Amino acid sequence: MTLVYPRIDHDDDLRRKLSCDDIEQVKKERRKGKTLQAIADMFGVTEPCIRYWVNPLYRMRQIHSSSALASNKWKTDEEYKKRRIMSGNNSIKRRKEEPQYVEWYNKYLSEYYNSHGEHVRLINREYYQTHKTEILKKQRECYHEHKTL
Repeated sequence: MTLVYPRIDHDDDLRRKLSCDDIEQVKKERRKGKTLQAIADMFGVTEPCIRYWVNPLYRMRQIHSSSALASNKWKTDEEYKKRRIMSGNNSIKRRKEEPQYVEWYNKYLSEYYNSHGEHVRLINREYYQTHKTEILKKQRECYHEHKTL
């Protein structure tokens, strides 16, 4: 069973430094000929942050290099690997304690089982056990296809 989590809008994501309107304004200012540093000073962010939104090639390089760095670090640094696993486990534990998540999860499960029934879960589990290697192989292939794009 795949859970569908609610997607956070760009403007509601607290990790973002620029809103969607700010990004449009940054692009307009750049087309007018302003320097990256001048635009960065206007919005109170760094020059690479502005370059990320203005230059698509730079953005793709940043995404690729950060994923490659994380992949290499995962392969070579055991301490990093342990920290990442633990942080994932901790976030799952924290999420399961949040009342909003518990309410949403229970609602989702009740809707799912009302429409599909308990037998679906048993069938899915049995199918996974018998076809585990093929499923993992397909997942690996999909991962490598997306990684090379």
